[in-house]
Parts: sequence; structure tokens; C-alpha cells
Amino acid sequence: MGATLSARVELASQAHAAAAAENGADTGEATVADSLAKTSIEAHELLRELAELVDTIAARHPAEARAEFRRPLQWTSTSLRPAHFAAATTVDPASSVAATQQTNAGGLWNVGLAGPKVSRPSVSSVATRADGMPLFQLDQMSTVGAAVGTDGPPFVARVSSFEYLAKVLQIANGMKMRELQDILAANPSPVAAIFGVSGKNTGTVLMDAFDALNAETDPKRRDAKGRLYKLLERSLDMIKITRELQMLKSFCGRDQKCALLNIDWESAYTFTNGVKAPPWRQVYDELGYLEVHCPDCDKFLVTASKSGYFVNKGYTTDEKGGEKLNYNRASEAFSTLVDLIKTRSQHFAERIDKQDYLYQPENRGDTRTTAPMIGTVEVARDSLSDQGSDEDRERDLDVPGTARAKDARQSNDTSMDEEVQDKRQENNELPAEYYQIQKLVKYLRIGNQTATIIAICSLRDFDLTSEPNQLAIRDVGGLDTIVNLLNTDDPKCKIGALKILKDISHNVQIRSAISDLDGMQPLVELLKDSDDLIKCLAAETIAHCAKNARNRRAVRRNGGIRKLVRLLKIKPDSKDESVVVSGALALAACSKSARNKEAIQAAGSIPLLASLLESRNEALLIPVVGILQECASEESYRAAIRTSGMIRFLVENLSSSNELLQAHCASAIFKCAEDDETRVLVRKFDGLGPLVNLLDSTGNKELLVAATGAVWKCAQNTENVAALNKINTIKKLIGLLDNQPEDVLVNVVGALGACAQT
Repeated sequence: MGATLSARVELASQAHAAAAAENGADTGEATVADSLAKTSIEAHELLRELAELVDTIAARHPAEARAEFRRPLQWTSTSLRPAHFAAATTVDPASSVAATQQTNAGGLWNVGLAGPKVSRPSVSSVATRADGMPLFQLDQMSTVGAAVGTDGPPFVARVSSFEYLAKVLQIANGMKMRELQDILAANPSPVAAIFGVSGKNTGTVLMDAFDALNAETDPKRRDAKGRLYKLLERSLDMIKITRELQMLKSFCGRDQKCALLNIDWESAYTFTNGVKAPPWRQVYDELGYLEVHCPDCDKFLVTASKSGYFVNKGYTTDEKGGEKLNYNRASEAFSTLVDLIKTRSQHFAERIDKQDYLYQPENRGDTRTTAPMIGTVEVARDSLSDQGSDEDRERDLDVPGTARAKDARQSNDTSMDEEVQDKRQENNELPAEYYQIQKLVKYLRIGNQTATIIAICSLRDFDLTSEPNQLAIRDVGGLDTIVNLLNTDDPKCKIGALKILKDISHNVQIRSAISDLDGMQPLVELLKDSDDLIKCLAAETIAHCAKNARNRRAVRRNGGIRKLVRLLKIKPDSKDESVVVSGALALAACSKSARNKEAIQAAGSIPLLASLLESRNEALLIPVVGILQECASEESYRAAIRTSGMIRFLVENLSSSNELLQAHCASAIFKCAEDDETRVLVRKFDGLGPLVNLLDSTGNKELLVAATGAVWKCAQNTENVAALNKINTIKKLIGLLDNQPEDVLVNVVGALGACAQT
């Protein structure tokens, strides 16, 4: 895995040469299939990876594919002939040239077939290099020295870009692998030819290529080759890791014969260069992190780097109680993931060595796009990206619909978790603002304070609630820069960065990306800033980000719950009430986690929430009651709500003109009325009438579910049933038995059943 591109193709070349040497006596009779069959399995895998890489670069990175090689790749082709190009071009339906023409067929190739006027057949591309030479040439060598019994003099091919290399391999079709073998045999270090370096030392060829790039004087050529360099540098490493990961996933499961319980990426986020490690770790040649779970040992994290795999020290707790990944090594480096896991798990080693394991290829999943789809980001968050306990993982699962989420959907928190992400627009549909924003983000990295502030102000002029504009900031790597600005001493930079984050964090993909950047830590720190505006913006951004389960956990682990509760201490209706509203919004979002509920209560929130219910500000009451209705699922909260006198305020706000506030109040009563004492209090404070009135809200399903549930629970008290019968409740309930969602029907039937028992 740690080999460079040059080292890999050299390995494939050596394997090919060894196979050829082994068949030396039979080369005249051996077929192509025989030759390929004698090539090592590892060389086959490398050739297949190289073929996929060429196709990926040509299909997904056309600008890089068109970059000219400094020196053409030249090889003696044993399979390609001019007739193949003539046949390929004449069937092209888009061709504007007659099928009988032998030159310039299809507009791509100049094909010269053998005939009276053509002594030696040849092919050349219509497109040319900067020096006027064709980007591809196929010429027959002189007849002098041609071997007896062969098909004639061999053909020499030369190609000068990945675009035309992909076209040539496509024409080769079934002979593609053999053609690649010929290319590698003649070019042991293709990177050296591509970037115009010597290639004598394969260990330093990429460094030499980098130096050659810096010496390039043409800006356009330097830019194109620079992108190609970055593409080649990482692509094969990520492909290799992904393939081994796919293979190991086939051995995962709960069966005793499965070699592993589970293995997957620690994070599903992929940076724009195709690497999963954050930029500040990529400088150490790290590519990503894998979470491995074996039956006979604790879970551990593995770092995948260019030099191999090694176990890192995992997540550690700092002095503030937050958890951070310790990237330091905890083991020696191994060339394969299998070798590493063998040293950690005796069960895995025995199963693999004895070949006594359960193979489940359906577990592999489609992870092959991780490396080739460079320039895109896939945010398919899963339960394995969470770093809490198993209980925490079940309660805080972030994405409904993934395979690993299937069993955990029974958790009562799951239904409220992250929405399913929308498909991203294709690049050709992106608006012009997308590219303008990318240019502005680059100015944020200059480091000059004035330029940074100007860039932030300019970014704010765009519509940052638009998804393409949000993704433009992320795709150019600006998200980590904006998060880093939160640690600056300049309040203007902090405020500008917070305003941008607050707007773009409405996007599900941005929220996941912020989690991968550990963005909650600086946001939590800003909650104790002396500037009220900074505290408000930080809390509102946390409120958006906390829709992601990993961000909710990060808030708790960084001590954010206690800091948010402190924001509630400001007296209601004061000039600082905006801070209270922001803090309540953040706590309402964080309260979807069971562990966060415990932390909110432990921070002393109950008396503060009770006092805030006296406010007449609906903007404050909605998140405050939202916290109560989320937390009322816990018995300790129900008792605290009842004993602190909050039921009266919940009943009073059932008559509010705001339907969202009504829904929160009804939902809180629904959950609190599990206890008979609360049912009595609802009747005592004249809450049954307003609840029954809410049964007429058939246009608001969320409100109707909460109201019918509250009526059901209150009807489990005999005296309440008598009061409900006086206000014609049963008739209204019967009217809701038609054309209603399942949640409403369950509550209605339960209420009717409770009324029938009296």
C-alpha cells in the first residue's frame, strides 16, 4: 500500500518480465491468455488498478487528462494495429466523415492502412502536442530485423496524455491488460516520463517530479500538471486501501465463523483530494483512519498511511472532558491490514490461517468510489463514525436508512435524527456564483487580516442558504479555514466566520463536514466569550450542527452542555434575552441525545427552565418547551417538571396562537401524563378543554399526534374521563378514525379504549 506509483508499476513490470522469462522457450506458441495466466495475481491486481485509474482520470478529470506528458510513453505494441482504429472510428455515429475514408476517420485519428500508396501502415491522432507532434502515434517499424514467422514488423506506440491513453486502451478492448503490460515493460517509471525527470531512483521520482513542476515557467502548463501530480500521488494509495477494506468486509458478521465483527472508515467524509485524513495530517502522509472490531479484543483505530498501516492511540480525554483522536503510533507499521489485525486478534489470525471463515461478499458494499471520485465528497454518515459507547451509539444514530442503522432504529431517538441528504448537483449545473465563491475563499488563506475580513464580507453578500454556494465553500477547502478563524483574537473575524457557519450549517453535508473537522470544540469555547453577539452566533450555529448526532456528542464531551445552561441564567425580558433564546435553541437540539438529557439536568437546568416559562416571548418559549418535551421521556425529568410547577405553564400555553408552541406543550403533557399525579394536575389547571380543542387541528399532523396522545394519557384517570365526556370528546375521537396517519390512529384508539373502561 505504501508504494508510490512508480514502485507499483515497477512491481507489475517485474512480474510481467518474470512471467515472460518463465515462458521464454514457448513465446512463439504461447497465446495472450497463456501469458496473462502466468502473470502473478498481485500483478493482475495492480494492472486492474492502473486501468481503473486511467479510466477515472479521463472520465472525471478531463482537464488533468488533457495535460501533456513531458515525454511520451513509448512501447512496442503486440496487439494494436491500424485496422483496429479504422474499425473503431468508422462505426462512430457522431462521425462526420464517410465510413470508407481511411484518414481522419471519426475526426480523432489519421489512419493509414497498407496499400499501393502506403508502404507502412500507421495511426496518428488529429490532436497534437504544443510542439506539433501527435498526442498518439502508432508506426510500423522497419522490416529489417523482423522475426521469421511473425505477422510482420512490430508496431511502436507513443502517447502523450491520459486522455488519449484511455482512448487507446478502450480500442484495445479485451487486449487492454496485455497492452498495459507492454506499456509497463517499456516504461518502468511512467511518472518520470510524464513529468520529464530521470526516473533512475524510483524512491525519489515524485520528489523529482515536484521539483520539475516548480521549475515550469508556463503558468497554464504548471497548473494542469500540478493537478495531475496531486491526482497521481494519492489515487493508487486510496484504491489499494479501499480494495483491502472491501475484502475484509466480506469476513465481517456476528457468526462465530466470521473473522471480524466489523471494519469501516472511522469517518465517511472524503476531502476534495480524495483522502479521508484531515489536511493537517495529510502532511504526515496519512490517508485515513479505520475502526476495527474483532470478536476477541476491544475496538481499535488504525491509521492508513503511505508507509503502511499502524494502530494509533485512539480517542483520549483531555482536561476539559472532551475526547480527541491521538494520532501517535501505538504499534509498528505493517504493509497490509491483514498482517496488522493478525497481531491484535488471535481469532482473526486462526480463521485466516486455517481458511476456516464465513465469506459474505454482500457485506462489501460500494466503497470503490472513495478513491477514484477525487474532487467529490461523499457524506454517508454511519454508526461506526460515532466514538461513544455502544449505548450512546444506539441512542444517537445519525442517519436512518444505512445498513448498520437497521437494528438501532428501535431507539426512541432515531426518528428525530439527521435527515437524508439530497443528491448534489452535477458540476455542469452549478451556477456561476459557485466558482466566484471558491475564488473568494482562497483569499481567506492569505493570512492578512484585512484581506480576510474583506473576503468574509464579500462571502456574506452571496446567498449562503443556497446549497451550491454552501458546497462551494466546502469543496475548495474553505470550511476548515473558517473553523480555524474561530480561534483568532480578532472579534471581527470571529463574528464574520460565525455568521457564515450559521448560514451554511443548515446543510446536512456541511454539518457532517464540521463534525469531521472537530468544529464543535471552538464553538463551545466561544460560549464563554465576553461579546454577547459572539455567544449568540456560536449557540445558534451549535443549534444547527446538533442535528448531527456526532456533533451532539462533541458538544457534551467538550463541556458545552454546562456552558449552554449558563446562558439561561439571564433574566427574561431583559436586553440580553437574545442570548437566552440562542442558548435554549442549542439545548433543544442537543436534547435529542439520551446522554445529553442527563447532562442538561445535571447542569442545574430545571429551575432555570421553570423561570423562563414565565416569559411572554414566544421565540424563547418555543425552544424552552422544546427542551422539556424532549426530556420528558425520562422519568427523572417528569418528576422535576411536576414538582417545579411547570404543568400550569404548559397548560396555559395550549391556548397560544402559535401552533409549534401548542405542539410542544401538548407533547410535553403527553409524556408527563404517564404519571397519574400529572393527569390530576392537568385537570386541576383546566387543561382538558384546550387539549380537546386541539383535536380540531387536522391540518397539522404534528400537533394532532401530540394532542391525541395527551388526551389518551389523561383519559387513564377516571375523574378525567368524566370531565372529557362532558365536552363531547368521544365524538371528536371517533371522527379522527378515518384518513389519519398511524401515529394519530394509535393515540385515538388508546384514548377510546381508556374512556370505555370507565
